[in-house]
Amino acid sequence: MLVTGSAYWQRAIGRLTDTIRRGHPTHPEGLPVYEYLACTPELAYQFDRFMTARSTAVGRDLAALAGWADVRLVADLGGGLGGVLAALVHAHPHLRGILAERADVTARAHAYLKEQGLLGRIQIIAADIFEDVPRGAQRYLLSSILHNHSDDACIRLLTRVRQALQGGPGGQVWIVEGMLARRPGTASPWHSTDIRMMSLFQGGQVRRASHLRQLAEHAGLSILRTRRLPSGQTLLTAQLTPEQEG
Repeated sequence: MLVTGSAYWQRAIGRLTDTIRRGHPTHPEGLPVYEYLACTPELAYQFDRFMTARSTAVGRDLAALAGWADVRLVADLGGGLGGVLAALVHAHPHLRGILAERADVTARAHAYLKEQGLLGRIQIIAADIFEDVPRGAQRYLLSSILHNHSDDACIRLLTRVRQALQGGPGGQVWIVEGMLARRPGTASPWHSTDIRMMSLFQGGQVRRASHLRQLAEHAGLSILRTRRLPSGQTLLTAQLTPEQEG
């Protein structure tokens, strides 16, 4: 798999010293991660299996939480094959979903959601979520997305989501991320993920809750609460700031 032992990952981690010195990763094969996956079907298949297993667990965690009664449409941005959405709409029959993903992923997502019997309830959109966030959803999901990107890119994405978000009942952004401990220097199971993100993505990093709160505020969103999910990740619930609602 890409994150646990592929040749691509081994070459990337082998260049970690150069990455730290240069301040950006030196991608193996000269291609960033997702471009490499797009032209390497066998590795993309393994990556899909890894991410779908993890996202399905997250989706079940989210589905078990209160607060879905007022939500009719939920949009998952960068949601892979749709594991989170599938778990949500299976658990809540009134829900409909939008899956926004890169064009090279949408065919695989279509096949997965067809197997789940959910093509009638989940719309698949090929989109660059940094430029075009679908409007009209009461809830937007960003699950394991922000750790791939720099602070500036995260603020840009969160701003796009804020601009698309509808106010009123259920109008929220749910951010799911692994989280470093509050106190610097404290051991965390997410340190290894932090190193992977640094090795693979420009500006990629696992953050602390306080750091994510600052990014959300820069984008005009306010974090209402954080809660640890059984799957080990953390959910940050955000909504429009009073200034944005006004």
